[in-house]
Amino acid sequence: MYRPWKPLGQLLRGDWPGFELTAKGRSLTVDRYVWRDRVCVGGLRIHFEQSVAGLYLVDESVEVTTHYSAVPAEFDNSDPTWRGCELWLEENSSRIELHGELGKVNYERLNSYYMVGQTVVLVVDAEDEPIVSELATTSLPNWE
Repeated sequence: MYRPWKPLGQLLRGDWPGFELTAKGRSLTVDRYVWRDRVCVGGLRIHFEQSVAGLYLVDESVEVTTHYSAVPAEFDNSDPTWRGCELWLEENSSRIELHGELGKVNYERLNSYYMVGQTVVLVVDAEDEPIVSELATTSLPNWE
């Protein structure tokens, strides 16, 4: 079951969270920006070093308006303060089954990260926990 993920110790919410992705082999870097009133108020760099087993990038409108989903459906919504949470984590995810018999050979366990963005939903299945750091204020983008 997915639970709110607080990579730096707190829930990070914004009006329009955005992503920039960079992938190289099995490594993935996700720069996540938090916007309020057209001003970028913060950002995180989430880096998965040689540990990505699966990456799913789904148009959010498809995710919301259809019954088909490549992304998970079980979320822990037991705490109302989590409503609107944009980052979720399922540790030792059952999604390892999606990778078949070879997945069971290659991966001892997988964690699954579910991230809601402006126009997309991003799901990353990874062997190892990512390195998470706050982006410097000087590197934050401007509204265009």
